[in-house]
Amino acid sequence: MRYLTTLIVGITLLTTTTASAQDFGVAQSAETINVGNIKLLANPMFVFGKDGSEDEGGLALGVGYGLTDRVDVEGRIALFEDVNFYGGDIEFGLVPGNPYNISATIGGHFTDTDFDNWGGLDLTLQASRHATPKLEIYGAFDFTAEFPPDDSYNTLHLVPGIEYAVSDDLDLVAEFGIGLTDDSYHYVTGGVAYYFR
Repeated sequence: MRYLTTLIVGITLLTTTTASAQDFGVAQSAETINVGNIKLLANPMFVFGKDGSEDEGGLALGVGYGLTDRVDVEGRIALFEDVNFYGGDIEFGLVPGNPYNISATIGGHFTDTDFDNWGGLDLTLQASRHATPKLEIYGAFDFTAEFPPDDSYNTLHLVPGIEYAVSDDLDLVAEFGIGLTDDSYHYVTGGVAYYFR
């Protein structure tokens, strides 16, 4: 009985640790992808542990396509040591133009861990503004609802970030996710977005 109790406690702790990983981050400004363009995105992530869980590193990858001048779709994956996320979303440009862009994104994802699998819902509201012709500053509220079999939970992040245009086809992105709930873990990420026009 003691060994069974130890095993159950160990699996519970491991499951709690793996579920702490942030999925994809925001990793973009509020501007939608130009119609007909394809975007490739890669952003390594570092998630800060808390409550006894360890820090964790991972990699998020994405591909997107501009459907209209105000709508784009993206598919993303995020790979961590013990948990992977596979998802997609659609972004709507609510206020495109100068000086601000405001967009809303809705999507879903599948969480794959060594112990269980489940689905989740992603909602993001963000705004951005060009500080210079090449530098864009953005902020977002990023909400995720997770539905594991044992107990559902939500995360909410306040995400300030920047996007810098190195060229017409290459952008650099960097952001810090500030966890606003007990189930939200702070993270930092930076990466590159390449556009095929």
